[in-house]
Amino acid sequence: MTNRNDGSQLRRRPRRSAMILVLAATLAGVSWHHAAQPLMACEIPVFRYALERWSPDPYQIMVVHRSPLTKEQQTLIRRIEVAADQPAKPANLQVLTVDLAAKTDDPTLKLLQAKYETLTAPLITVCQPHSQPDATPIWTAPLTAENIDRLVDSPARQELVRRLTTGHSAVWIMLDTGNAEQDNAAVAVIEKELARLSKELKLPEKSVLEADEFFKPETKVELKIDFSLLRLKPGDANEEAFRAMLLASEADLKDLKEPIVMPVFGRGRACFALVGKGISSQQMEENSRFLVGRCSCQIKHDNPGVDLLLAANWDNLVGGRSDVSKPLPELSGLGVLVVDVEPAGDTKPAGAAPPLPQKLGLKTVTPVALSPASTTAATEPTAAADKPKELADSRPAPMAAGPSVADTNNPPTLFLAPIVAIVIGVGILLAVVGSLWLRNRGGAGS
Repeated sequence: MTNRNDGSQLRRRPRRSAMILVLAATLAGVSWHHAAQPLMACEIPVFRYALERWSPDPYQIMVVHRSPLTKEQQTLIRRIEVAADQPAKPANLQVLTVDLAAKTDDPTLKLLQAKYETLTAPLITVCQPHSQPDATPIWTAPLTAENIDRLVDSPARQELVRRLTTGHSAVWIMLDTGNAEQDNAAVAVIEKELARLSKELKLPEKSVLEADEFFKPETKVELKIDFSLLRLKPGDANEEAFRAMLLASEADLKDLKEPIVMPVFGRGRACFALVGKGISSQQMEENSRFLVGRCSCQIKHDNPGVDLLLAANWDNLVGGRSDVSKPLPELSGLGVLVVDVEPAGDTKPAGAAPPLPQKLGLKTVTPVALSPASTTAATEPTAAADKPKELADSRPAPMAAGPSVADTNNPPTLFLAPIVAIVIGVGILLAVVGSLWLRNRGGAGS
């Protein structure tokens, strides 16, 4: 009997030692995980952090042609390039000019030559940020001054920028179908919910916001909760390119025949499209809580959404340059909300250069700098038509003014590394001591 009990003790002993080792490893792992996170959770709302820090990615604009370009056509292409370099209203775009008649062994150019084998006149093609040159365009149009103006800016986009830079937390853009009954039913739900959410959702306390390390006191835009609706009517030629960008924010939207609405926040980032019966009180509240919720720090491209092509000097309008030295936030606040709205194709980390090929045997390759400080001397593209009536600001009354500003310093986090090392060391020491203690105890018991 004694031998059997001793055997049982010997079998249990390794289990206890293993448990101590597992506990120590878990403690070390948890300590390392927390040390890798900021000391304080970011209290800045998602929409505000995006407005202050998320620079929009450039759209890939490609002009393809087969015959030699005339001086007039070259001037039109330069007009697109200049749009990206306007100090007052730089557009987030880059231009690539492709000569389809060029002789080359480059496989990408060969694909483009095959795709546009029947092309007779220069064509503007528009692809989302980080797209490859042979990606399917989201919008195409002949190379004309009118189409360039429609590409670079539009009345709806001007109104969108105005609202985002005057304190709107998010602008919900609705793509009308032209079916009055469907559209009016959707608008009734949207307006009712936006009015309710603008009143019910609350910001963190002023003192909590001002104490956060990511709080930016230099921001000019009032911090408040304020949602509004902006409608795009079908068939509006001035908004064709903009509508195409919105429909391309998710893979299957362009084929739907029901009203579509999506919030746009920050510096023009669209996400969380709701369609038809999905335009409901519950979905709108979940998406809105997501946008006004707290954020933790990750890169922008780990978050849902697609940037839109807008002409705006965000740094001047918002106040202070976008902060690329600090990590970008991971959107959080609705754990149950799972949406995949990233554009098709390769995605790159924040700050990565878009894939502009340099070896396509191209006649002209012109990556255009997006710096608003550029000194390029050129005239701004012709302004679009006056704002139509449907762009009227149909928003609820905003809440009271947001918190005042105060300066805060960023707390250092490097000192956490030695603490982590100490914790890991203590965990290992506890495991060894515990193992020896159990072994001695077992020897004494036998």
